[in-house]
Amino acid sequence: MLRPRGGVPQGADAPPPAVAAGPLVLREHWRVLVLPAVVLFVDVGAAAFLAGIAPDRAGRTWFRLAVLCVAAVAIVRWAVLPWLRWLTTRYEVADGRLLLRTGVFRQQVRAIPLARIADLLTRQDGVVERTLGIGTLTVVPEGDREPVDLPGLPRVADVQARLWRHVDLARDAEFHAGRSASEDRWWEGG
Repeated sequence: MLRPRGGVPQGADAPPPAVAAGPLVLREHWRVLVLPAVVLFVDVGAAAFLAGIAPDRAGRTWFRLAVLCVAAVAIVRWAVLPWLRWLTTRYEVADGRLLLRTGVFRQQVRAIPLARIADLLTRQDGVVERTLGIGTLTVVPEGDREPVDLPGLPRVADVQARLWRHVDLARDAEFHAGRSASEDRWWEGG
């Protein structure tokens, strides 16, 4: 048995790879939260400024309430909802399937069996994405099913490699399960 410098055995006696040990959970890169955070600070600052320069008359209360309402709607629309969308969108590899979970108020789950994935494509648009290692992973299922984009994944090349390992393990398990079932039928005389 070969032992590399790290002391981990390789070859036939090697334990299964770590990717098979547990589920793989992916989420979009945190950079999608930068703009909502900027909007939050700008919106609060602008609302405070506008409320502060309100004229010193009886109508100032209504003006301040209007500024507060507009600011609250803008914060919910451009800061809170993107954060909730980021928080509730997950891509998981578990139980031999790729699960795509999306939805803020109503969760939608799409499951793609790992053994039925035909191709995994990566795309990095622009220098910033390449510098940060962010990209889009496109999952192409077998058959006539539509490809699925997983946008903004951090370390997209590593994710692609790990997902390929999961796909290979799922295909091997499916192959061996089908092979043992046919062998059982042969021994039964069927």
